[in-house]
Amino acid sequence: MFLKFIKQNIFYLLIFLSFQFWAYLNELITSNPIPYLNLSIYFIIFLLIKDNLILSKFNRFLIILYLFFFAYLSIFFSLTFLLLKINKYQFPTYLTLEIILRLFILTISIYLLLYSFRFFKKSNLLKFGIATVLSIIIMIINHYKFILNPIILENKEVWLEWNLRNYVTMVVVIFILLIFWFRYYYQYTVFSEYLNSLIFLFTLSNLIEPLHYVAIQWNVENWVKAQAFSLVLNVLMMFFWYARFVYLNSDIAAENERYLMNYQYLSGFVSKPRKSPLWMFTNKVASNSVFSILLGLGFLSLILFVIKKITLFLLLNTAFILIVVLLALFFGIRSIKRDWQNQIGFFIKNKQEK
Repeated sequence: MFLKFIKQNIFYLLIFLSFQFWAYLNELITSNPIPYLNLSIYFIIFLLIKDNLILSKFNRFLIILYLFFFAYLSIFFSLTFLLLKINKYQFPTYLTLEIILRLFILTISIYLLLYSFRFFKKSNLLKFGIATVLSIIIMIINHYKFILNPIILENKEVWLEWNLRNYVTMVVVIFILLIFWFRYYYQYTVFSEYLNSLIFLFTLSNLIEPLHYVAIQWNVENWVKAQAFSLVLNVLMMFFWYARFVYLNSDIAAENERYLMNYQYLSGFVSKPRKSPLWMFTNKVASNSVFSILLGLGFLSLILFVIKKITLFLLLNTAFILIVVLLALFFGIRSIKRDWQNQIGFFIKNKQEK
């Protein structure tokens, strides 16, 4: 299957990877190789999604959204490299890239939330339209100052406000995804194989920026670590899109996809006709350990506030984002684990019987 994917996309891969290698050698953005690796992985994910879409019967609209999202992250971002080198276009280009990126993230997040409500199940275009309008409204309200005058980013003092605005936008995204995971946890909605894991990785990727902003407030510079973490997430995402590609080429895919398309009518009472092997990395994640670390950080923040080492604003801001992250991780990890256990539950049961 891997050779089949390479054979279908070898021409596109050679062109894009050659451009990234040339951009790295000429340091068009930075001398750090990680951003170029991330862009290359985004492009591979884009090609995998393209091949996934051809075979998908269920959740096709969501896959289309991800297709455009990763096309933007890889192709469009790469095409703007040269513009960023021209001083006259540098800040308008940067602002445009960031605004459109937030719009994509907001739209996909709101779409996922709307998808979990039965009222919106009939029309994907309705869900997408509402999600797009709400995303545009949020971005205009939160970034109107910069949208009207991109040149103000030349002022270094304005960057503090710009970072704060981005932080607010991403916190809104996390809240939306938190509500989505809450509803998914209680089985108000269902997704095709591997998509739940991919949505969870999408959620994790959106947690980075708010946590990075909090870290900066604590005078902790972690940009390089954040880039490395993004690289790990992107590799995992590429793996799961490839795993889904292999799954969709299997004999059981069509049968399971038909079952999922009727899930809202079956209400989960009918088990899948056949089982598929699903290797989920989250089954190795000890959620209690994650929660203990986050709660420990919150407790440490409280101690530092008591001994007058930090301000009340910093304490509340840290506690706020930790609570939101905690809840998002709880519902996300528990949901993924539950689905993984349902799919190989017969194996666990047999193991326990022994």
